[in-house]
Amino acid sequence: MSENDESEQLIQPPPSQQSPPPQSQQPPPPQQPPPPQQSQQPPPSQQWQPRQTQYQQQRPPPYQQQWQQQPPPYQPPPPQQPPYQQPSPPQYYGDGGQWPHMTLGNWVLTQFLMIIPIVNIVLVFVWAFGGNVNPSKKTYFQATLVWALIGIVVTIIFGVFAATFFARVWRTFATFA
Repeated sequence: MSENDESEQLIQPPPSQQSPPPQSQQPPPPQQPPPPQQSQQPPPSQQWQPRQTQYQQQRPPPYQQQWQQQPPPYQPPPPQQPPYQQPSPPQYYGDGGQWPHMTLGNWVLTQFLMIIPIVNIVLVFVWAFGGNVNPSKKTYFQATLVWALIGIVVTIIFGVFAATFFARVWRTFATFA
């Protein structure tokens, strides 16, 4: 029992000695609940607490971290890529798209014709400078002629140096004979 309960019992006579209240009097006011007891504990700031290290003060234990973590703030989704667009069909240089691609069979036939002597020289010039020729074939044979000219120039230069070298060697051996 608390102290307030004991004081109430002391004031009130035991139930057997109570007499019924006279009817002319008003009934007694209802009893008010006892005031809440104040705890005798010191405030939380004055209670003893174990000393916490700097690490413990900054981070709660791992089992508490998962419950205390706040969800990240809402971030809108990144902007979406534009929808995929089909690439435009390839445009052929200067022909307005009238020529089809050179197929494997076309290239095999072209290389076969390049094996035939004399025909190959004529066809290289026809395909390189002709008017009604597939643009890719035309460009290929123009590049072939450029490499042929480079080869001819290098051969002439090498021939001149070789001729002068052998001429000097021949003169040297001619003086010993």
